[in-house]
Amino acid sequence: MTLRNVAIRVPSIDGDAGAVFQVKRLRAWLNWRRVLGRAGPGEALVGEVEMYEPIVRFSQSVDDGTINIVGLTVPSPRSGPALLPPIKVRNGSLELGEHHRTPDGRTTYTVLQRLEVDGQVKRARAADGVYTVTVQQLRTQTTVGAGLIDLDGTFGENHVSLTMRGLSLNDWPPSSIPSRLREIF
Repeated sequence: MTLRNVAIRVPSIDGDAGAVFQVKRLRAWLNWRRVLGRAGPGEALVGEVEMYEPIVRFSQSVDDGTINIVGLTVPSPRSGPALLPPIKVRNGSLELGEHHRTPDGRTTYTVLQRLEVDGQVKRARAADGVYTVTVQQLRTQTTVGAGLIDLDGTFGENHVSLTMRGLSLNDWPPSSIPSRLREIF
């Protein structure tokens, strides 16, 4: 199954700042054993997902300091924790930005930093609901000479443990710092 131009939005924020997740193309392979009711326990409905050119966008409000993702509500599954299939990210972007509500009610959005990444999420162990996540920053024209960021770790129902390597704020210009903190830097 292929989906194109999918977005998850925060209803209270318009424009790009409210689009916390966008993906140009998402391919999902269904687990037909599960679809046909023949799957065993622990088998996810979707066997694997590949996302091409997804964008995950974190934006802070200049007006009140809140982060856009706070406005998301995630429904709780009816039958316990959901099983995630392996997820591969190709040519993704992690965008850090800020937004402002203008007097006429529009929301403006400014990208402070954009990191081009590849990554994956997969189950760490068979039955305990722990997943590993790995994200690597891609080398692009804007990263030449700068350190590349790697992120890896695990997460589960009751924990998140992530390690980031390669982040140096010296590689980022002052315009990448949120305007609320720029004077400090």
